[in-house]
Amino acid sequence: ALGYVDTGDWVSYSKSVLNVPFSGKYRFSYRVASLKGGASLTLKEIGTNTILDTVTIPSTGGWQNWQTVEREVELSEGEQTFNLLANIGGVNINWIQIQPVAVPTSLMVQAENYTKMSGVVNETTSDIGGGKNVGYFDTGDWMSYDNAILDVPNAGSYKVTYRLASNKNLVKFELYDLDTGAIIDTVPVPNTAGWQAWIDFERTIRLPVGKKRFGIRSINGSVNLNWFKFEPINNAGNVISDIYIPASSASSSSSIPAAISSSSSSSPAVVSSSSSSKAVSSSISSSSAASSQPVAGPVGLSWIPPDKRENGEFLDIADLGGYEIRFKKTTETKYTYISINDPWTNTYNFEWLEGNYVFQIAAFDKNGVYSPFIDIQRQ
Repeated sequence: ALGYVDTGDWVSYSKSVLNVPFSGKYRFSYRVASLKGGASLTLKEIGTNTILDTVTIPSTGGWQNWQTVEREVELSEGEQTFNLLANIGGVNINWIQIQPVAVPTSLMVQAENYTKMSGVVNETTSDIGGGKNVGYFDTGDWMSYDNAILDVPNAGSYKVTYRLASNKNLVKFELYDLDTGAIIDTVPVPNTAGWQAWIDFERTIRLPVGKKRFGIRSINGSVNLNWFKFEPINNAGNVISDIYIPASSASSSSSIPAAISSSSSSSPAVVSSSSSSKAVSSSISSSSAASSQPVAGPVGLSWIPPDKRENGEFLDIADLGGYEIRFKKTTETKYTYISINDPWTNTYNFEWLEGNYVFQIAAFDKNGVYSPFIDIQRQ
């Protein structure tokens, strides 16, 4: 612990770099002790010399009677280092912990699960995963999704992926805010050369803070929609829910990492080159460190449905919405996504794959909240 922190004393954490994964509010937890209280500490960002916060320390009743004081601080995305200055002394400091107040989450919406519509027809899809898609989505038709709510804790960018197919040119539709009517994005639909020739079409949008509900309206032409998905991204274009940094504390000689978790967690899975096999334990890993698997032939995936959330609470399988598999060759930059909207399904088979592939899986609950993606390991 840092002791004898008196007026004018300061501590620099210039070698303890915090890589802030997204802009927003972060919780600074100070583990402190003070006999009389009244100490005042100022937190500064070293690079810009910006004052981020001033915290007053209460009396804890003794120099070794420890108490955690929490403050919310607005941080910008990117690398941050900090100084701590004692405006008024009289405090001991054991550690500082930094965690996001709220982590942006993803939302996946099956196009046929609208609450209201005009002009569209649900039809059986031949897309991967089966089920239904919305068809006959023509000029002036619309769909609203009152029960699909995306909670945006910090204003930021989102990647929207539309699973769509169209056999026409110059087709456009609008994504709009269901509550305000404001148009969020106008989507130019590519001709996929068939009404069941499905592709993932990605757009980037900016959303303000708040709970968001959405509608989709056709401007002209026709398109089929299977599903669409919102994923928060940072300035580098990385999906925030893919970033996993373990919670940690900091003293004057250690790092000060942020902690990120989602509200549900998926079980690890395994991959085999000819048949599926039993899942084994594995820790969550960042997609940036994904491991590749050499395969040649039929590939089978299997996994065990998760039975608890990351906070340790019991997770009933009835609360799960399903799973999402993503895969790509190591030479490719984008993943192909496969949605499995049945929580009881625990296998998936590819008829044939050849090359070095990255396989990952995530679970999502019925509210569309995703776990982090985890690597699927060979057995």
